[in-house]
Amino acid sequence: MLNTHASPPSDPTLATVTKLQTYANMLYFPLENAAYLGSHDIIPMTKRTETDLWIWSCRFWAAHVGLEFVRLYRERQLQLKSKVTEEKTEAEEKRDRRWWAELILNLAYAPLTVHWSLEKGIGFRDVDIGYLGVVAAIASIYLGFPS
Repeated sequence: MLNTHASPPSDPTLATVTKLQTYANMLYFPLENAAYLGSHDIIPMTKRTETDLWIWSCRFWAAHVGLEFVRLYRERQLQLKSKVTEEKTEAEEKRDRRWWAELILNLAYAPLTVHWSLEKGIGFRDVDIGYLGVVAAIASIYLGFPS
């Protein structure tokens, strides 16, 4: 977080998105951790409080994912604006592959975050959640590999 505030992206839109994501994460992580600790009886809380913590943590995660779409859109805009030649360099190819993997990852996360942000969900079956989780995992693994 300190790095984000000390040297934000030079593009004003990307800088704002990055800061908003930081704030969303600052709310998401403690809520999720508190819900987890409550679910394991490490900290005492009612089932209602635990449920509310899970739901609100997922809402902040959903905000982060929504902002990821704004970030990816803006990055694509900037890339297309600066495109001068038809032929891509190796670095540009790598950046494009990463961009697509991040888009796929967030397309898989988005419906999950919405589902878990609502008390009764949006009607996903466990298998639906599993499919989206596998897509997200594959994209995440791909992003972790150096290319």
